[in-house]
Amino acid sequence: MTAKLKQNLDSSVKIVNFIRGRDLNHRLFQSFCDELGIGHSVLFYHTEVCWLSRGVVLNRFFSLREEIKSFLRSRKSDLVI
Repeated sequence: MTAKLKQNLDSSVKIVNFIRGRDLNHRLFQSFCDELGIGHSVLFYHTEVCWLSRGVVLNRFFSLREEIKSFLRSRKSDLVI
């Protein structure tokens, strides 16, 4: 894995864990997406089990990237990309 790809994956996992790892953030993110009319608002946890899991996490993360960025800004998180 290239260094750039590893850095992007690690950043994505940190952001997903910030949203999914705290119940309040998870519920707020779901409400935020519902208000915007986004069909799928659930981020998947990343597991170290296999590459398929990483791909699923990154696909969902990429499809929700603008919503995630807006949510992180609204929560005043230092993880904003």
